[in-house]
Amino acid sequence: MPVKHLAEGSTKPNFIDGAIYLFSMRFCPYAHRAHLILDAKNVKYEPIYINLSAKPKWYLELFPAGKVPAVLYKGELLSESLLLADFLNDEFAENPLHSTEPIKKFKDRLIIENFGKVTTAYYKLAMVEYNSENFEELLVSLDYLEKELVSRGTKYFGGNDKPLMVDYLIWPWFERFPAISIVYGNIAKIPEDRFPTLTKWNHSMENDPHVKKHFLTGAQYAKHFQLRKSNDPGAFDNVID
Repeated sequence: MPVKHLAEGSTKPNFIDGAIYLFSMRFCPYAHRAHLILDAKNVKYEPIYINLSAKPKWYLELFPAGKVPAVLYKGELLSESLLLADFLNDEFAENPLHSTEPIKKFKDRLIIENFGKVTTAYYKLAMVEYNSENFEELLVSLDYLEKELVSRGTKYFGGNDKPLMVDYLIWPWFERFPAISIVYGNIAKIPEDRFPTLTKWNHSMENDPHVKKHFLTGAQYAKHFQLRKSNDPGAFDNVID
């Protein structure tokens, strides 16, 4: 559904004591992480969407870094998506998202640490330009995940039952991958035959209720990327009908 991103000149929201607020941007994968974790933990929160190209003065006064995601909780402003994910998992007991097995938790963290290679390659394509070297860089970064999921022999990286922390933290980029081939054509389409296990995981994740709640199509992400690159003010609010 459409959302309104607050921009320069907007009025500061009235924050209610005891409520949890998530400062987000509808197309930001890092903020997407926070939505998924909060929902998976069944935490009630109020999302406030920020126009990152024209940030409200009140938001910069509240949080000078001006980034998303950020969570306002008990008078504290907490940021950085990975730190937030761990904090939320620890603070709210319902539905723990980390494995209780230390070795498995270590391996999950290793996936998340290595995922930076995927995000770097992705942004070279999404926000800069296509070339075969950048696309191959993305595919090579995904080879590691394909092999890791095969070696685990499970439906999700977190196990067979349901997605866990590692799945939710990497999902936002997979949701955005189709936008690349929409912008550049089939030369930028991730080959399913190279990643059969990841493809099955992708389909399973698409059916997760928390993923469904925030899901956007590749066409919507592609439109946002193109408008954002051209500095179009409609890049935030004129994408989702």
